[in-house]
Amino acid sequence: MALPDRDSVRNWVGMTVVGRDDAEIGEITHLLADDETGAPEWMYATVDGDTVVVPLLDATEVDGRVRVVVERTAVVAAPRFGESRELTTDQEAELYLHYGIQYSTETSESVLPVDEHEPVTPRDPEAVPDTPAPSVAQPGDSDFGLTERPPTSAAARTAQVGGAVAALLGVGAVVFSTTRR
Repeated sequence: MALPDRDSVRNWVGMTVVGRDDAEIGEITHLLADDETGAPEWMYATVDGDTVVVPLLDATEVDGRVRVVVERTAVVAAPRFGESRELTTDQEAELYLHYGIQYSTETSESVLPVDEHEPVTPRDPEAVPDTPAPSVAQPGDSDFGLTERPPTSAAARTAQVGGAVAALLGVGAVVFSTTRR
């Protein structure tokens, strides 16, 4: 199993992508390459009005369409991350886990699929994500859709600590003013 080379994917944006079950998945809108190797690794495709991330592992062009090794039901149930210029390592790992593809950090600091691997059981393709998809960034957006991202766990903890400190200061002010009287 391998990722396609850069030359073979140059014209794929705008093509229809189909799954290994021959079911039409949608239209390719963007391609993402690994930062370190430059190998095309993921594609964004529109499926029923949503943007989904599809692995390019063993993807091939056949009769003007791009065939991928995953099925449409797995793509529809895949985690949604919006459409940004890159995926985090955690997002890539979650996607590989969802699609049942083993990955490694041996070739790149980010994750890449393992060349030869034993099949991993993918997540239940019938399980629809219970969280709505984030809005899709549009070309020309100055923040490229980043303002609507949920806070990271560190940011959430900082906000919680800040709220707790503010509450304690408020209680302290009430106690101080009451005992001063």
